[in-house]
Amino acid sequence: MPVFDSPCGQLVLNTWPNTAHSNTQPWNSADEYLLSCAPEAPSKVLVINDNWGALTCGLASLGHKIDCYTDSYCSRQAILENLQQGDLTSHNKVDLLNDITQPNEASYDAVYIQQPKSFDSLQYWLNQLIKIDTGIIHIAGMAKHFPVKWLNWLEQHGNDYQQGQIKKKARLISLRLPEQLPAFSEFKGYHYNGDEYLGLPGVFCRDHLDIGSQVLLDHLPADISGHVIDLGCGNGLLSKEIKKAFPKVTLTLCDDSAVAIKSAQINLSHEEIAADFHHTDVLNGVAKTADWIICNPPFHKGNQVLTDIAQRMFDQSSQLLTKKGHLLVIANRHLPYGKDLKRHFGGYQILHNDARFTLYLCQKR
Repeated sequence: MPVFDSPCGQLVLNTWPNTAHSNTQPWNSADEYLLSCAPEAPSKVLVINDNWGALTCGLASLGHKIDCYTDSYCSRQAILENLQQGDLTSHNKVDLLNDITQPNEASYDAVYIQQPKSFDSLQYWLNQLIKIDTGIIHIAGMAKHFPVKWLNWLEQHGNDYQQGQIKKKARLISLRLPEQLPAFSEFKGYHYNGDEYLGLPGVFCRDHLDIGSQVLLDHLPADISGHVIDLGCGNGLLSKEIKKAFPKVTLTLCDDSAVAIKSAQINLSHEEIAADFHHTDVLNGVAKTADWIICNPPFHKGNQVLTDIAQRMFDQSSQLLTKKGHLLVIANRHLPYGKDLKRHFGGYQILHNDARFTLYLCQKR
């Protein structure tokens, strides 16, 4: 099991789920940089976007009282398991928040943020934090992923702004929030097929139609029926359009992202479409078998390119589908999904193929 020699001492950490396909190290030098800022004296802190628990476990080992928010279900599970295996769960030191808006009346001595992939997410978090007493805010990430426009915005709108030297390819920003930040649109969206689709910051393609989803909808099979699972549902576009095309289907939507689930709930509620929603990893906790599973698999975790999520999707879909049930997958053409689909389903049919995308149809044997 990987051991992180952190500024807070040695931490035994793992990713979640820890699969044969995952070779991700459960910390990076941005975690190390952030932990180097932590005082030894216990204090009350907020941790945001801790990918695998390095920040939370490090701060807990120093005795800090921690509120922790992460949008990802997998990250949440990793934090919990790494706290338990490090025996860091005693004395109720760590509270995992279900929503970034949860600590309405809290106050903190400091906030530690792992840089998100989208600047919208960072602005969203800062706009929520400005409502409470946060103390100093430390933001760290890999320097190559910190655009100059991010740094300029933070310097322009933060008080007591400081930018540390790059260490081990990581950058650290420290600041205090002003009394007011520029106006920020919590929801953004687009129109498709007569409907508006809204998304919170961090939702995939929240302000424009994903081309892969467009290709899938343009080539939907004509015989979709029964129970349909939208796996990695994002803002709920595929579910809502399938329900419009096939009104008798029942729907279940799953996503690792809490803000994606919240956005999908809002978009389906506008048409009073009933559905089950699961904030989960792939199909964990989904008991009802499916006649159709539709997915546009993600192949990024933050700024990393990974295919292990898609492989778990194919594996679990093959188990949850009814006999003769179907899996419909839209994928970037360069991704090597054909061999994985063949292994799980014995073969596949290509419904559409162009310069960018391949649409696969598989049937459970």
